[in-house]
Amino acid sequence: FLLLSSTTLAILGGPSLGWLQTRWRRLPVFIVIMVFLLPTIRLVWLRSSRGESIPGTYFEEGSVLKTGARDQDLYDWIRNQTSLDAIFIDTELTIPVLGQRQILVPFGATDRKGRKGYGNIRLILISQSGYDRELIERREKIVENLYARDKHLDTEDLKYLSELGDEIYVVSRNPATGRILTQKGCTPAYQSSNGRSAIYRIPLEISPSQP
Repeated sequence: FLLLSSTTLAILGGPSLGWLQTRWRRLPVFIVIMVFLLPTIRLVWLRSSRGESIPGTYFEEGSVLKTGARDQDLYDWIRNQTSLDAIFIDTELTIPVLGQRQILVPFGATDRKGRKGYGNIRLILISQSGYDRELIERREKIVENLYARDKHLDTEDLKYLSELGDEIYVVSRNPATGRILTQKGCTPAYQSSNGRSAIYRIPLEISPSQP
């Protein structure tokens, strides 16, 4: 919406600014243009400072969809180094598209209420896709216990995960989360070149950590 509104203003305001330039000096006209560009510049700066990818930085490479964001090497590793049956736990929803692997459950959807294009993921899964509510809640609880500093996976959690498959990974999007996962016995499998993202494998064969 912001980009569309800026484009519309540019189309409507272009002739007027051209007319002003013939009667004013260039500096006042430049200042007027920058006033209209400030909202877009602010959006780009905020997204880049938070490590978010800028909309539109996606491209196809053969049958693979890639992104110009700095975590592209994470998705490359997922596609090249894990089996097709591998399951991932993540706070983002991008792995099924960019990494071509399944996620255990969409987690942290409440954090996306203010982001365009995201609805209530749990509601969609239950009401439209037919997933059982108890299954969704069971998996959300496992993910919550895994990421929380003061919670742990119990024996039943590990048994449940082991029944789903042999390769279950959890993604860390920041160093603090990585330290939590290490303390819980997860083994490092991948570290991004910028040090922000990492992937850990859940050792299903060991006993769970105790609080």
